Amino acid sequence: MATNQILQIPVDAITWPEQERKSFPEDGIAELAETIRLHGIVSPIGVRRKGDRFEGIWGQRRWLGGKRIGLKEVPAIVCDKIQSEAEVAEIRLMENTARKNLDPLELGDGLAHLMEIGNLSASDVANRVGLNPAAVTKSLSLCQLPDWIREKISAGMISAGAGYELARIKDTEVQAELAKQVASGALSRDRLVATIKARKRGAKKAGPSGTRVTAMLDSNRSISLSGNGMDSVEVLIQWLEELLTKARKVRPQNLALGTFINMLRDQSKA
Repeated sequence: MATNQILQIPVDAITWPEQERKSFPEDGIAELAETIRLHGIVSPIGVRRKGDRFEGIWGQRRWLGGKRIGLKEVPAIVCDKIQSEAEVAEIRLMENTARKNLDPLELGDGLAHLMEIGNLSASDVANRVGLNPAAVTKSLSLCQLPDWIREKISAGMISAGAGYELARIKDTEVQAELAKQVASGALSRDRLVATIKARKRGAKKAGPSGTRVTAMLDSNRSISLSGNGMDSVEVLIQWLEELLTKARKVRPQNLALGTFINMLRDQSKA
């Protein structure tokens, strides 16, 4: 991130484009405003020049708090060398994730936006904003949910954890049925997971074993995967990242490969 000067900038000279964070609870802004009244804005906001005005990059809550108590100017780091929209989006995400300012839906939408404008993969985005690749995959999965389910998550009727599980269901009718049960309180997140597993076991008994793919790494090495729903590169990445996450968790135990594979098999039956 390139920064070169800190200026006192008129509050009204700063505009904020639509960004990842959509909501700013009034009580939180009021508390922040009182803190600013007592101590001032300790940490400058970030802006970039837009003609004779400035566009906010990070620190919108501090700007709102200062404006609330009537500040005419706010301290701001002016980032003159930031040019591309991808750079701006990346910095906003880094700032917001570091401060835990985004809810799961906002984070997912922000990651998807950065992937689109920066022409980046999920792994690239994970590296750039300092998130675990598996966490990025989960967050992005919420973007694929129907709007009505996203609204239930936003309202707190469906947890983000349950949303991740619902996003894995390819059958939209089953997804809607289970989402309604979760929203009504009839299904907890754990019961949802158990229900999905039971349905998958039933589908395996009733139908074909699913897709099997073998990826050749070179002439001597290959990886084989099989299962229902593996119909895209994104699903393949998700499965591999889940396997990597589990393997890294047990790495300190120095398990034999066979022991680890048996452990995974036992977990799948739980």
